[in-house]
Amino acid sequence: MLDKLPVLNSKKNPIVACVIGLFFGSIGVGIYLQSFADFLIPLLVFIVLAVIIPGLGAVPGWIFAGLYGYFRVSNSNERLRL
Repeated sequence: MLDKLPVLNSKKNPIVACVIGLFFGSIGVGIYLQSFADFLIPLLVFIVLAVIIPGLGAVPGWIFAGLYGYFRVSNSNERLRL
């Protein structure tokens, strides 16, 4: 799925993307990556998890945002090298 998203404008640090995703969720990932799609995907997962697991859905949502940011940046950096 990450291969279908466009390459980011510049190389980013995957660790920074992960930490921002963990602390600020989808808003942080979207702002750091400067992409509406990178804001929307973690937000939708966060909403679904919050509905499915009331009260505890936020924690997996934040974890997903961090992991999404890490793998999204890693994938984009690899494609930029080619």
